[in-house]
Amino acid sequence: EPIEQAEAVVDKLSETRQEKLNRLRVAERDMEALEGPRKEAETWVSAESERLELQALLAQAETVKNKANLKNIEEQSKVLQGEGAAARPRPCSARKRGWIMVDIRA
Repeated sequence: EPIEQAEAVVDKLSETRQEKLNRLRVAERDMEALEGPRKEAETWVSAESERLELQALLAQAETVKNKANLKNIEEQSKVLQGEGAAARPRPCSARKRGWIMVDIRA
């Protein structure tokens, strides 16, 4: 009788082992089936990362260019404001009713 009990325990353990091996094989097949989509996703993430990095570099370059452009425009504005001060309307004795533009630079 102890041999029969031990044999029953061995059979039960063998059955449990076989079930676990079967689940392992199914899991391995599922994992292999997902390998392609995983690699595809990794490739996309890598490409997207590179795209975003290049986009950030482009934005930085545009910022530098725009700052330089703004500086030039501000300098031109100052020059034009200086020229505008020289050509302000001044009263003219020849025309008592209005103002005329007198360029004092000439």
